[in-house]
Amino acid sequence: MIIASRQMPRIAIRRPPPESFSTSSAASPGPTQLHFNRRLDTPPLTPRYPSPSRGSYRSLLPRRYRRVVHALGWLFVIGLCGLIARISFRLNDDPRSGGGPVVEEHTEQGQVGDESLPDFPSPIAVKDQLGRSRWTISIPPHLRFPLSSADYKFICTKSSKVAADVAGLNHLKSERFLALQSSYSRHDPYYMDIDLAEEGNILSWKKRSQVLEMQQRLAKTAEHSESVNAHNGDIQGSGESNEAHVCDKTLTFVMESGDAGLGKALMALWVAYGLAKKEGRAFFIDDTDWTYGKYATYFTPPAPPSCLPPPRNHVTPCPPQARHLLVSAATLPWALGEVSAEESKGSGTRGGAQQKKIFALASQGYKALFTLSHDNEDYVQNRKAQLKAQNKTTASDSMVGTTVGVHVRRGDRHPFEYQYSESYIPLDRYSSAASLLLRTAFNSTRARSLDFKTFERNSTILLASDDPEIYLAPELAHTTRAQERIALASKADLDAAAARAARTASSTSTRSHRPKRPVDSTIGWEGGFFAPLFWSLGAPHSSSKFPMSKLFTPKYSPPAVAAALADSRPSTPSPQALHLRELVGHAYLLDLKVLGEASDAIVCAASAVGCRLLAVMMGWENAMGNKKWLNIDGGAKGWWAIE
Repeated sequence: MIIASRQMPRIAIRRPPPESFSTSSAASPGPTQLHFNRRLDTPPLTPRYPSPSRGSYRSLLPRRYRRVVHALGWLFVIGLCGLIARISFRLNDDPRSGGGPVVEEHTEQGQVGDESLPDFPSPIAVKDQLGRSRWTISIPPHLRFPLSSADYKFICTKSSKVAADVAGLNHLKSERFLALQSSYSRHDPYYMDIDLAEEGNILSWKKRSQVLEMQQRLAKTAEHSESVNAHNGDIQGSGESNEAHVCDKTLTFVMESGDAGLGKALMALWVAYGLAKKEGRAFFIDDTDWTYGKYATYFTPPAPPSCLPPPRNHVTPCPPQARHLLVSAATLPWALGEVSAEESKGSGTRGGAQQKKIFALASQGYKALFTLSHDNEDYVQNRKAQLKAQNKTTASDSMVGTTVGVHVRRGDRHPFEYQYSESYIPLDRYSSAASLLLRTAFNSTRARSLDFKTFERNSTILLASDDPEIYLAPELAHTTRAQERIALASKADLDAAAARAARTASSTSTRSHRPKRPVDSTIGWEGGFFAPLFWSLGAPHSSSKFPMSKLFTPKYSPPAVAAALADSRPSTPSPQALHLRELVGHAYLLDLKVLGEASDAIVCAASAVGCRLLAVMMGWENAMGNKKWLNIDGGAKGWWAIE
């Protein structure tokens, strides 16, 4: 019994897991007990665990209903894709969205009806009399001329896409078309001039108001007041004879109105003139919306052509082969054959040959157009003679000095050099560069009767800047103003003039009737030329100490208005605002003219347009070959014309 009791625990000791609630008295649990134990083995439901799965929708829906759900889902997806595709196609077909070309519906004779033509300027794809795909520019005759810069940019941007699509319709290989696109003076064989499209009834303007508008423009060309090829603003030769005909090829330059600066428009004007002479085009200038007023106010107009200008809706900014081409500072890249940004900047191995061609065009325009009007040209010639006389030594000396020009641009134009991109180049760098040019000029002289100190004393360093405080800087204290006819005034100059005006007024009237003014009511040109400051000229300023007209003398520049009005840009400037802008323009042109023509060498930063204009005035051989044009902006390499 004792032995048996020791062997029995081997069977009795075996117990179920702690989770099981089966009793030891039962040798084998029944089915009900197994089901109960299996359910108790699962972990309890807590908020941390997801709810048990109840099965897919397949077990909830019968088979026939599942097929209906599948069909409805696929129909919804297909309909959504179709809606998205339709919206995208509409956006691409809209010419204003920059998508595909405008392909017009044609009549049986290949004529584009007036109803199908867009009511805004746009390139369109047409078919000629032989049924071949061509493209042209559609400009409604009733639109005002000139169009906005945005419209001209849209035409040129859209034209490249339309030209590529028309070339594809004519089975022109893409490699050949790209070769045509990359050519400097490419010729698109599928482009049709606007006048030819109208003569062949491919473009048909049937609205009577538009036809009358075109007839009036052709009949009253003599009243072309926007073109300034004569001193009175009219086109000379247009009214001299009834037999005058429209020019075969023309280039109309539009003076930009959206830019407060004068340098970009001047550069584009010179290049456009050279391009017109190179291609044998009659040259016209339109100053209808120019910010600075009339062209003849600043320059002597060029000799007018003997033919009439074309109808306004025949003048287009692109393609470059167009019979009547329009060029502005905004469309100059397309006029030059879409020179890319990499080709438009730099010299040497990157675009140097291309830029030399453009430099030659600008040089031709400078020589023909940069003659100032009124008595400004006489002042420049007298100033040049005066500076030349200062460089002469005494009678016993056998050598003369030299003239080095220094151009300092501040304001809203920052250098391209990284470390000064948020500020300005230090003035001591200008001074060091001017001394280097003086030393180079001294080493290149043949006579050695004088030492460098005497040569430096006999030389002159001219200074031109848009910041009046630059002239008082100690780094450039040894310089001379390029011109003293019109100067941009600082706040100190304005306050001094205000005090003189107040003393003069107090001697004639009592102070009791004079309202008090705040001390800081005037703003000078400290810091340089800023576009908001320019647009605010002539705006009403109730807190002025004195009448602004007291300061509108050639010796002082006009003051700016309050900073709250700095962003105002009136579409039509008042006579007072236009007068102030003219003074600013005259000051810029006088500085540029004297500095470029009286200097033997020039120091400047090529990031400023005025610096590159000075290089054009010096000539390629003198500026680049002899290295007398010294650029101190490390981030701007070489010379370029297009911004």
